[in-house]
Amino acid sequence: MTIFENVLDFLQTNCEIPAHYSAFHLTMFAIMALFTVILCCWGKNCSDKAFRTIMLVCWIINVIGEIYIALMYSYSKADGIVSWNYQWYMFPFQFCSSPAYVLPFVAFLKRGKAHDGFLAFTASFSLFAGLAVMFYPGDVFMYILGVNIQTMIHHGMQASLGIFVLVHERKRLSFKWFTRGIPVFTVLVLIALGLNVWTHQLCQSLGQADLFNLYYISPYVPCTLPVLSIIYPLVPYPVFLAIYILGFTLIALLIFYLVKVIVDRVSRKSDFKRIYKIKKRYL
Repeated sequence: MTIFENVLDFLQTNCEIPAHYSAFHLTMFAIMALFTVILCCWGKNCSDKAFRTIMLVCWIINVIGEIYIALMYSYSKADGIVSWNYQWYMFPFQFCSSPAYVLPFVAFLKRGKAHDGFLAFTASFSLFAGLAVMFYPGDVFMYILGVNIQTMIHHGMQASLGIFVLVHERKRLSFKWFTRGIPVFTVLVLIALGLNVWTHQLCQSLGQADLFNLYYISPYVPCTLPVLSIIYPLVPYPVFLAIYILGFTLIALLIFYLVKVIVDRVSRKSDFKRIYKIKKRYL
């Protein structure tokens, strides 16, 4: 057995599957909250270079996590015999995987409307995806401890970065700014749809089952997301897709404004305290 396989065996340490809002879940939630507070307090007025560095570092962590997940779901050992079999349903192009593709644009793209689009997506759609899993993990927990930790770090960091962007860009937030993230979301959805259709045709020709259901919008595989799983069989597929895009957009907009209100209030209180201290010093 190689050193690499020994490391993978260690990383596959088993555990009991954590329950929702168990000690493990609440601990990871508290770590996310603490990280968010530290990041926002330290970086709310940071330079553009520091902001981009934060995004780049978080992207690297995200990619390392995706590689780890791919290894964990591909590697198995039985009776001392190692086998590798990639689980295509874990292909990292889901709604929650968007930071792997979006953060490089946030880190390297020049300031402008296009950059604002990726920023707005991170602060709304991506924020929604991260918070959704942090509040309701669904079936993301499993028997491998490392995978559970990675899942919480991944979605927690996704939510933290969304809030951080809102804090850092707090003076520019508006409905128009939010709408610049909609094309990014739409393009990602269309790419997922294209991959779903293409791989379905490929699997049909090979006599195999579909490999995955990216963004849970495949025309050939039933959607399993809450609420949408009920709508999927009741309406024509184009109607379902329209409901999916519109529904996610409205929820992202709602979360965007809820966090924006909190950020605005905290910001005004901070400004008031700073002005009060200055007046007290000179009066």
